[in-house]
Formats: sequence, C-alpha cells, structure tokens
Amino acid sequence: MIRIVGEADLPEVVRLVTLGAEERGHKVSKDTLTDSVKRAYYMAPSFLVEDDGKAVGVACMTLGCMPWSQEPYLTSIMVYVLPEKRKYDIINGLYKAIKRYAKLHGLLYMDTFIGTDRIDGRARLARSQGLKQTGISIMYEAKDE
Repeated sequence: MIRIVGEADLPEVVRLVTLGAEERGHKVSKDTLTDSVKRAYYMAPSFLVEDDGKAVGVACMTLGCMPWSQEPYLTSIMVYVLPEKRKYDIINGLYKAIKRYAKLHGLLYMDTFIGTDRIDGRARLARSQGLKQTGISIMYEAKDE
C-alpha cells in the first residue's frame, strides 16, 4: 500500500531516508536529516510504502522553483525502498503516486539521482516512468584538489 505521509509517520520517514543515505555511502547527521524531512513535509507530500503494516519505502518530496520562470516543480529528496522489498511494482507505484500528485497540482516533476553508481540502470528506470533526461549534475568540492 502506498499512501501520503502524515505527521505521525515522520520518524519512519527519517529512518528510511537515513538508511537510504547510508546505503549510498553518505555520512549521516540524524539531526540534519530530521530537519530536512520535517521542512520537506510542510512543503510537499511524501509517500510511504507499507507492507503488512510496516514502512518499507518512501518517496520524500519537496518543492523547488525554476530560476528563469519561477515555475514551481516537485522534486524528491530521496526515493528509497528497503533492499529486500525492491520490486518493479513498488517502485512503479511510488512514481505513479508522485506523477498523479504533480499532475493534479499542475507541477513539473523533477528527479535527481545522487551518485555515479548504476547510472545506466537509473536512466532506464526513469525512462520506464516516462521521465526524460534533461541534464547532468556536476559538483566541485575544494577538498578534491
């Protein structure tokens, strides 16, 4: 079952976002992630995947704005499903819920994949959801020099 997150669900959302960040190798500050999830909750919906009453996945969303047109868009902080529950139908259901919400509210939906691992697989997933690749993200960290 996929449903919109309520305030009482925020600890589970933080738990899942933390697991997703750690799985991707990010150093996690629980306070920072909790703050990010709470701020996002008040801006846009997040979607929770439940299996037998347990939270097993999340699409944590926020809103952004195109700098050249001020057109608002919906974007994900993280889409994450526990490894043992990753199936196409669950991921597909999450993206359908996101796209339904975006369409209902007249918003663009923009997804960002963080990291360079599994880029081809992520691109195939995005295309299977009707998303178009429109650019790349490039990052500079001074410590890299």
